[in-house]
Amino acid sequence: MSADKPGYQPSAADFILHHNDAGNVVAWSARYGNVEGGADASVVLQKAIDRLPSVGGKIGIAAGTYDLNSTVRIEDKHGVHLEGAGRGIVFSGGNEGTVFRCDRDVDLLEIFGKTVKVAGVSISHLHLIGSGRANGKAGILVRGDADLLSLHNVGVNHCQIGIHLRGGDSERAGVVDAPQLQFCDPQVCGVGLMIERCHYAKIVGGEFSDHDEYGIVLASPDDGGARLGGVKIIGVTAVRKGKAGILIGPNTDCVTVTGGADIGGWDCGIRIAADGRGRPPRNVIVTGIHAYNNRRAGIEIDGAEHVVVSSCICSGHDHAFVENPTPRHGIVVKDSEHVLIQGNILYGHADQNIADLTGQAVLANNRES
Repeated sequence: MSADKPGYQPSAADFILHHNDAGNVVAWSARYGNVEGGADASVVLQKAIDRLPSVGGKIGIAAGTYDLNSTVRIEDKHGVHLEGAGRGIVFSGGNEGTVFRCDRDVDLLEIFGKTVKVAGVSISHLHLIGSGRANGKAGILVRGDADLLSLHNVGVNHCQIGIHLRGGDSERAGVVDAPQLQFCDPQVCGVGLMIERCHYAKIVGGEFSDHDEYGIVLASPDDGGARLGGVKIIGVTAVRKGKAGILIGPNTDCVTVTGGADIGGWDCGIRIAADGRGRPPRNVIVTGIHAYNNRRAGIEIDGAEHVVVSSCICSGHDHAFVENPTPRHGIVVKDSEHVLIQGNILYGHADQNIADLTGQAVLANNRES
């Protein structure tokens, strides 16, 4: 075996990024020719991506830590697959598997559909570590137009935003369509997952806890065709620290949070509110979740329309490893229209379990103690 041919060879990989015997980062390829390199993995990886055809291809990345000095960009190219060598779930606190590390004020990975709608890009089994500074940068940034993006088993640490599905900046509509995030684990100094101009995203499983601001933010700056809609959040954990586990903000439509999710934040578990920044969130369903460990409320609905909260538990919490701030309320409704609160269990609150400040919410079959 040559010094530049790795032992790690995932199936059907067009390139394999690895450290050779001399310790340099190289990309080996029997199809497109080797990419020689040095200490900066971003240069080698970018050259490998650029050599792929317009229909993309697969780049396998062997286990190890790779230093990036600049953003690695997938621009106007379909079907690019970046696959690390993570073993099992990539937890953000660990250093096993494939690690990308960057101490610069840049986004680590960027997917950009500038002139075309980039389709079928996937990133999996990677751990991304940023600079630790509040610089507005993300572990993964998606902008422009994209379709059928897949992020699987990705951990992010020490960025201000873990994963940012931003859209915009495009010669087209600037919308991220039908992305899927599975079992991702960002723990950052700002927001774990921020989704803006996006339609029909699915977030399945994953850990969005211990953020300084929010675990997940859904909010679009656009109230037209790039209004955020059709997002499904299923079975996630978003607890501890932060202003809220999940914020459903302005210009959002048709959002569902479900699947046994555990939600908590220093202020609210789930906050549904526009805060005067656009059209109110509407058509929101919250069902089958446990909201706890919140100072103000488990679920707060403030200036929203057409909201259903059902089959949830809102409570204090006596877990030995989690602070119990004794939340004031289980569910709060204010300045909202067409709200149904049904079939929930609420207990352990210092004030009202359900505080309907509108006097118009429909309350049915809730159990309070």
